[in-house]
Amino acid sequence: MEALTTIETLVSKPNRVIHVFDREGDITEVFDKVRQLQHTGVLVRAAHNRSLDQNCERLWAKMEAQPISFKQEIELRETSKRSARRATLVVRFCPVNLRTPYHFDGF
Repeated sequence: MEALTTIETLVSKPNRVIHVFDREGDITEVFDKVRQLQHTGVLVRAAHNRSLDQNCERLWAKMEAQPISFKQEIELRETSKRSARRATLVVRFCPVNLRTPYHFDGF
């Protein structure tokens, strides 16, 4: 997370840096750090079905309701753990506000 702060200091006012994370970046500490920075955002491939805002809405339901922006079939090669297969990649996106986990309340 130190890298997020370091890069923030190098960004001039009209610019914004967007960090792209795979599922390993879907951790509360990353979101908390980004919330503290002015010129930094994140795009995360989510790993957890998080709560949104202060209501009962969940991330997976919100994403399923979004229009498909990109769809493509891809061939996956056989590995030691799976057979070869054809998979469909679907991309949906929207901005969300995640509910702060209880152990971060008061920060």
